[in-house]
Amino acid sequence: AAQPEFRSQPSNLSADFREVTLLPPVGGDEALVRDYLLHFFVEDESYEGFAPFIRDSFLKPIFAEAKLVNGVGDPGKWYSLISPTAVQDLKERVDIDFAKSNPENFSPADDVSLSVHLKNVSDLLVKVYEINTENYYLDRKREINTDLNLDGLIANEEKSYQYDTDPIRRTSQTFAFDSLKGRRGVWVIEFIGNGMSSRALIRKGNLQLLTRTTAAGAIATVLDGNNQK
Repeated sequence: AAQPEFRSQPSNLSADFREVTLLPPVGGDEALVRDYLLHFFVEDESYEGFAPFIRDSFLKPIFAEAKLVNGVGDPGKWYSLISPTAVQDLKERVDIDFAKSNPENFSPADDVSLSVHLKNVSDLLVKVYEINTENYYLDRKREINTDLNLDGLIANEEKSYQYDTDPIRRTSQTFAFDSLKGRRGVWVIEFIGNGMSSRALIRKGNLQLLTRTTAAGAIATVLDGNNQK
């Protein structure tokens, strides 16, 4: 619920400013709002601080979820804020989420580790696939993404992990991948558990092409990840 003075100036979340910001349209912002609330509600004693801006029917279940999945306080108190169906859905929900703090870029010399939030995952399988970039680009003519079809590919590395935690609790685990240190290339790392799969695309070392037009024609310069020729 927006404050009166802002109601005449709504934001267009579908606006595309990529020519200026290089970022895609925001789209729906509910996921971002939920993420922030889940962060603050772990420590907050109530949700009243946000009540002037957001309906309590939206705040209550998120407040209860933040307390329950992080094991804060008396669970019975938080269960009373949400319906039995919502409680069951929360218990059964499976999370394999990458932490926002994970690096977006790696240089060839960097260690590679990923922090992952897990919930309701007792057996986790982690697979590492090294991608033949030359073959991929020649065949697909597009950039590599996490939607890569891995069927038929043999993982270069595979490890399994077991966890004995309450299905409603959400924990953070860090996984190190020593085999990627000091190497260049592209890898897909897949985390599989309790019927869910999440993937991370790791790039180590990259090239970019810069072109400029002169009287003699176009001149191209290839730069590495440190912006050196």
